[in-house]
Amino acid sequence: MKPLLVTGFEPFLGEGINPSALLVRALADDSSLRGVIATEVFPVSFARAFSAFESRWKSGDFSGALMFGQAGGRSKISLERVALNWTETSSVDEDGVRPAAGAISVGASSALISSLPLDHWRSAIEAAGVPCEVSLSAGGFVCNDLYFKTAQMLAAANRPSLFVHVPYLPEQAHADQPSMKLESMIAAARVLIREWISVQSF
Repeated sequence: MKPLLVTGFEPFLGEGINPSALLVRALADDSSLRGVIATEVFPVSFARAFSAFESRWKSGDFSGALMFGQAGGRSKISLERVALNWTETSSVDEDGVRPAAGAISVGASSALISSLPLDHWRSAIEAAGVPCEVSLSAGGFVCNDLYFKTAQMLAAANRPSLFVHVPYLPEQAHADQPSMKLESMIAAARVLIREWISVQSF
């Protein structure tokens, strides 16, 4: 069985931590997942994130890519059904870059829709006691940029990809902002990895 490449992001926008990075590192330390997954954490950079992904992807033979990122303000694990061919943000990335609104890949499809059984996976995560939803937008920042470019590249290789947004950790949330404990994120990720393996045969 080929390992699944699981990725996260470094802290950004002045945050000291990024739950997706902590999640991926926790999965990397899980001895039960040794040989099942490979992991990597990327900078929140339009120029560098996909380049780093592409390099890591080419370094091995993977069954697909399961990518995690932070989405402050969300209260649930969000399985992103759609990768949009569009960038639009009011924030700069960690290189100080804010691209003009526009297509990520001119002439390509306006959106790439996941064919993975996301509704079933949402139910499996909820059965594990973790709030989960299927989302229709990964936003217009680096997360979506990575998702679209990765989905585009992996589709050509007949390999699936999925982006998953996770909420703030309790120590990040301010006032009434929703949050989720890291242990719950890890539980959801383990369900996703288990479910992924059950439907893939490479």
